[in-house]
Amino acid sequence: MKKRSFIIYILFVINISIAQTPVEYYFKRAIEKDSLEDYKGAIEDYTKAISFDSSKANYYTGRGLSKHELEDYNGAIKDFSKALKLTPKDDTLFNHRG
Repeated sequence: MKKRSFIIYILFVINISIAQTPVEYYFKRAIEKDSLEDYKGAIEDYTKAISFDSSKANYYTGRGLSKHELEDYNGAIKDFSKALKLTPKDDTLFNHRG
């Protein structure tokens, strides 16, 4: 669980900015829901963030981690695979994807 919390924290830090756009709002809210173990709500917000900007690997990674927690392993693998396409040098995604 500590590793998961660290990853979620890193995702949050990566996306901090002064002006909050809709995509930032949904991403930050997804992280909050994730930390509260509201994985279904987090998935919904990650999906909304992706609908605004599908080029961010950390959106797919966060959604994949939430899907994994809900035992949606196929969905998690798809999200980790998409994140890997966006950031192919991120070795941690290979570990998540399994």
